[in-house]
Amino acid sequence: MFKEVHVEDIESRARAPQIAALLAHYRSLCKGGGLPFYADFNPERLAEHASNLAVVEPIGSNDYLYIYYGRTIFETSGVEMLGSKVSQWKSEVGAFFCQAYDRAIAELRPIYTVHRAHHAIRVHLWERLVLPVRAESGSLRLVVFNKPREYLDDLLRAVLDASPDGVLGLRCIRSADGRIEDAVVVTANQRAADIIGCTVENLLEHPILEVIPKLRGTKTWARYLEVVDTRQPQRFELSLRHRGDAMWFDVKAVPLGDGFILSIADITSLKSAYRELEAKNLDLARANTMLGEEVSRRQALEGELRRLADVDVLTGVATRRAFIEAAQRAITLASECRPLAVIAVDIDHFKVINDRYGHLAGDKILTALGEELRRECRTPDIVGRLGGEEFAVLLPHTSLEAAVTVAERIRQRLLTTVVPVTQATGIAVTASFGVAALTPEDTYEDLLGRADAGLYRAKRAGRDRVVVVQQCDQEARYDFEPVCAA
Repeated sequence: MFKEVHVEDIESRARAPQIAALLAHYRSLCKGGGLPFYADFNPERLAEHASNLAVVEPIGSNDYLYIYYGRTIFETSGVEMLGSKVSQWKSEVGAFFCQAYDRAIAELRPIYTVHRAHHAIRVHLWERLVLPVRAESGSLRLVVFNKPREYLDDLLRAVLDASPDGVLGLRCIRSADGRIEDAVVVTANQRAADIIGCTVENLLEHPILEVIPKLRGTKTWARYLEVVDTRQPQRFELSLRHRGDAMWFDVKAVPLGDGFILSIADITSLKSAYRELEAKNLDLARANTMLGEEVSRRQALEGELRRLADVDVLTGVATRRAFIEAAQRAITLASECRPLAVIAVDIDHFKVINDRYGHLAGDKILTALGEELRRECRTPDIVGRLGGEEFAVLLPHTSLEAAVTVAERIRQRLLTTVVPVTQATGIAVTASFGVAALTPEDTYEDLLGRADAGLYRAKRAGRDRVVVVQQCDQEARYDFEPVCAA
């Protein structure tokens, strides 16, 4: 089992910013030399951290009782420990927890731990901050902050750190009238910091025009603004005096949300080699091959970054952000001649399934529903996961009646679907559907709101049915079973 325990340099070791904030708060209350009181760290008082907190108190010899267990810890790990003893956790993890808690009690100071996750599928490491506090009775308690490290976070960080190119992610800063005034750096790798001539810390969360004042008003800055406005990537070469030397950079700007990603490759050596080859007329084919491989590698990196941002890892459908962007674009293009409809989908009794069969079974059902929705939809249609067990399907060029037909077809298809969760167990799944069609006055929120209203009525009416909500209707009226209009 992988595990680490630290009492020094906790702020530099921790990934979660909440750990540094909690530690600073804890130390500010220790200035008198004694331990802080539990009242200052009661989860009810620390509402912003409550779902990630656990509280244990010593009982007997080398054992602890959970008197509070945050919702996020339970939902992520799939293990509910409220009211249980740590000794009931019959594994290396339980023994490791007891050792860490014993040390925090013995030394009366914060302990930072990292250990391998065993229950949460999408989490590989947990980082924890253990804080000893004093209860009103004078007894000791431990307040424990728990935060998972997800694979995608570490994967993206590894991709950025491994890249020989500088990579910067920037989010636009706009004025009240919507003009782009600057862009704040939201991610950067060490290579980008080296090229710019500063540290990563001096880049992150700083406006780029403050970091590089000479960029303001240049043709390069205008290119970046054009990428954001047109949503079209640009690639160009940039010649700069860098640390006294003339250098060439290959810059690729790609739109991402309300901002852009920059990939900056130092091509000074390539430019010099190309000039020599051009003069000598030798090995030109090899140089072109090298450049082609460089382009392919960079395009693969950019494609992976876009995929991570736009595709839900579990189900393979669009993320909530990507679905909303697509829906807003489609609403802009829609008209009376080009109708648009949306279907809201929610798995019936999903919480019961999770509670009875576990979160792994729930993940399998989410994956199966994502596959069914994609299988039943056309190429122009967009399937998105809006959160939890709720999905939505965007149907361009589709009338309300056609959308109802699609929803009913999917509903009936699910009736014949059994999701295997073990070798011997399969789960039959049903879902409820809400359908709405775009009207001229609709925003995205209006359209999806009506679909959601239909979905909730379908739930209340008994689930496993399709409900249509039209803008002018007030009460539900059933056209045929199980499909109904409201």
